Amino acid sequence: GGFGNIAAIRTAIAAVARRHGVDAPERQRYATVADTRDRLIAAGFEIASCELIPRPTPLPSGMAAWLETFRHGFFAADGPVTVDEIVDLLRPVLCEPAGHWIADYVRLRFLAIKPAQG
Repeated sequence: GGFGNIAAIRTAIAAVARRHGVDAPERQRYATVADTRDRLIAAGFEIASCELIPRPTPLPSGMAAWLETFRHGFFAADGPVTVDEIVDLLRPVLCEPAGHWIADYVRLRFLAIKPAQG
């Protein structure tokens, strides 16, 4: 994932957690184009391309299933933060009128070449 990946989902989790006085630790930091370019150049690569690509992705099993799969460690069975609250918060932004859920994925794609040492 790249910068902005699952931004709506992460924001909804944090908002619901805050509402219940629970810390929602950021598990992932997604790289920006500038950061990626800088790190690759520092490692001796030449950058041919580097970009963020929005990739809205259908979630055939729905948002609740996605949350339980990818954020399962955050939700306790008897805890104050519930998947249902997060799903309700995300519905207006990531659920199509027909009920199909779309994840707000952003991919970081790059092509970098390390010149031969000669």
